Amino acid sequence: MLDLLEQSHALYAASQLLGARILLRSAFETAAVLIHLNQATRQVVAGTANFHEFSERTTRLLLGSRDKSTPHESINILGVLNKADKRYPGLEQLYAELSEGAHPNFEGMLFGYSESDWQSHTTNFQNRWGVLYGGRHLEAMRACMVIFDVEYNHEWPDAFEALERWIERNDVMLEETKSSFLQSVRLVDR
Repeated sequence: MLDLLEQSHALYAASQLLGARILLRSAFETAAVLIHLNQATRQVVAGTANFHEFSERTTRLLLGSRDKSTPHESINILGVLNKADKRYPGLEQLYAELSEGAHPNFEGMLFGYSESDWQSHTTNFQNRWGVLYGGRHLEAMRACMVIFDVEYNHEWPDAFEALERWIERNDVMLEETKSSFLQSVRLVDR
């Protein structure tokens, strides 16, 4: 998170807003993963989620890949962001706005690099990222840092300690159900 935000800020300071926004988008993805893990941890402790499924999901979330570089398929970040938005309304919309410039679509191809005057039928080509988003970038960075601080420094330690206590209380049951869960996973994978 620190690396992503430091580089985003460095690009912002150098008036390289497209790269700054793409890195900030990645920082929000990182925050969303932490939010998702904290929510899933709380569900196990509350008894509304199966620990073994939580373990499998955590493995896919943290060790998964799309390019088959690991044996685990990664979880779609859009689903993770959707769940994180329930805790932090507006996060998903902010992510969507940051994503527009990262793709070869209207904003990434035309809006960020040109300005059209429809009356005179002229188009001026120029890098407009700073004009369009420079004034809001630091505010979005601040929002990402606040969310991450709450989730990492407050929510995560509490959730993790609660999970440790839950595991200690349920150790026998976890050992008893582990092999049947692994067997059911193997059957599904076939």
